[in-house]
Amino acid sequence: MASELGPLESPQVSQETDARSPRPTQYSGKLPDRDWFCCGYFIKLSALRRYLEKGHKRNYPPLMPAPRTLATLRELDGSPQERLDKLKALWIKKTDIEYRFIANVQQQSLPRIRSFAPAELRARLVNPSGVFLKIPNKVLGSYTRLEAYISTGICPPTDRRLTPTPEDQERLEIYIEAMNGLLCDAVREEASLTSQDFTFASIPLRCVCLPSFTDELVQDMLDYPSLARLYGIPPRYMLRGEVPMKTLERVGLLD
Repeated sequence: MASELGPLESPQVSQETDARSPRPTQYSGKLPDRDWFCCGYFIKLSALRRYLEKGHKRNYPPLMPAPRTLATLRELDGSPQERLDKLKALWIKKTDIEYRFIANVQQQSLPRIRSFAPAELRARLVNPSGVFLKIPNKVLGSYTRLEAYISTGICPPTDRRLTPTPEDQERLEIYIEAMNGLLCDAVREEASLTSQDFTFASIPLRCVCLPSFTDELVQDMLDYPSLARLYGIPPRYMLRGEVPMKTLERVGLLD
């Protein structure tokens, strides 16, 4: 029961901010369509590395710093076009390393760590979704980057949330507490996640690549219906094709 990460041609996502208070939207029970928005939080790449490397002793290839366009061009050999091609190659290598890191974290590291967690933490620990962002770049024109994303709710396009609701914030706090609950005391201070490691954004629902639904995760969601609801996405939308509707109805997840 595994769902693949979405296609690279997902549209560009805009992360706007607005000081206005959002209007909470109650989910009516009707399945959302492709124009709805998913609300949630991006996890900073640096925070993920800190958490996994210091907290769980995971090793990953080092990330590349962003090449400085003019300075790097001066340092490279060859004709102007050859130097530009080499600079593009450096950027492509950098983005490939970042992509592989996030993909590994989403599909292997975090699901594996979650599988060894005690039941009381698994009941509150969601798996990150993925979002492909199209990033403008002076050298490449643009490039696509995969980001880890914690979903916390949905809203129709007429009520797109630009700032988090109390429910969004509460679900983020539950996630942070559960993740930090997996750390031993010796590394908790330096490895723990904080709310500063997350950035709120509402994303077109069609652009959100839901986590891989392993048999273990699906079973946890059926055993702990509150876990399925922490994703903020109607379970019958999220688990369609994974679980029969009669099963969702039996555990109270059909509404």
